[in-house]
Amino acid sequence: MNKYLKLFETEDAFKSCLEAKIAGNNTEMGFPNVSVIGEEDSNGNFSVSDVFYIKDLNKAEAIRQILSHWINPTDINIVSSEGHKIKTLSITIDNHMGNNGYPEQCYVVRFQPYDWYDKKTNTIYYAFINNDAYKNIMSSTGNKNVLDGKDIALNLLQGYNGYNPNPRFSSYNSDNPTPPYQGKIIYIKDLSGYTSHNDTLHEIYERTFNVDAQGNLTFNNDIKPFEANGAHYYGEYYSSSYDNAIEGYIDSGSGSGSGN
Repeated sequence: MNKYLKLFETEDAFKSCLEAKIAGNNTEMGFPNVSVIGEEDSNGNFSVSDVFYIKDLNKAEAIRQILSHWINPTDINIVSSEGHKIKTLSITIDNHMGNNGYPEQCYVVRFQPYDWYDKKTNTIYYAFINNDAYKNIMSSTGNKNVLDGKDIALNLLQGYNGYNPNPRFSSYNSDNPTPPYQGKIIYIKDLSGYTSHNDTLHEIYERTFNVDAQGNLTFNNDIKPFEANGAHYYGEYYSSSYDNAIEGYIDSGSGSGSGN
């Protein structure tokens, strides 16, 4: 019977089993399978919070996306919008790694589809992607699925117009264009901050993603403070002008929309 019904007391326990199933481990979870998430009280009663029926790997993948806590729809439509203004975060790192010892400059651009809700801490994180990645994604109009590696991975990883990407945000190397590769998304918790050089230094976060040899795109669940190699850094907002826009997100200063 336990091949068809499995009880989990936490969502994390269920997700670990689900990941094993997707990776090809059939020992923990057989199909068809009813997975129940809930808590058992002192009397042995099980209070159910979620029930999932996983009939195949496609369903397992769909459930994994449901549990990923994306705030906005991940299928986007890019439309023509000449001179579209979008919020940009400039991160200055005083680590003497720049030209002639000048501070290093990093530019990341607001990208609502990757906004993330951390259920454990009840926190919304607002997403920014590398300036090159944003230009790559917005270079053509039409529909894109920002969780589909075949559709978006190289856009996220490559530099713009043939240049290599900023190594802080992508491990892509044009001399070896075959994955696997790793990249980073930048997150913040407050869209109204970062207006001067005296802003709080520990409010910028990062989250990594991976692209495997088959071009599959996966995102790590842990969001951690921005890594600047121990150097002092600060962030400052301004607006940049781009052609094309994501339909539904014309306001460059907007927060999260409604969606999945």
